[in-house]
Amino acid sequence: MKNAFVDVNNVLVAWGFVETNAPGQTAIPVADEFNLELGQWQYSNGQWVAIQASS
Repeated sequence: MKNAFVDVNNVLVAWGFVETNAPGQTAIPVADEFNLELGQWQYSNGQWVAIQASS
């Protein structure tokens, strides 16, 4: 099982086959096939949501 790691704003900052990452990040278990682009996704209400670019 792989973990995705989010920062305090629930933005995806890392993922991999490790238990912990940087201090202050939260681990979320994900499938081994997980490969979303870092900084482009946010974890919200149990779902990964694409971050919309602001204009």
